[in-house]
Amino acid sequence: MSRYYPLLMATWKIAPALAAGCTAMLKPSQLASITCLDLAVVCRGVGLPPGVLNLFTGLGP
Repeated sequence: MSRYYPLLMATWKIAPALAAGCTAMLKPSQLASITCLDLAVVCRGVGLPPGVLNLFTGLGP
């Protein structure tokens, strides 16, 4: 389960915001960026409009 932990945490935080009709911004740890990028690709694939899920990657604050 540990390799799915970043994905589970991201969806746990993002899903309620999207279900309520809000936009969401996600700044994952640099160690979990690939998993969260995969989540963004899936969201785009299911037809989520641009700007609804914003993903920021990088090392700084």
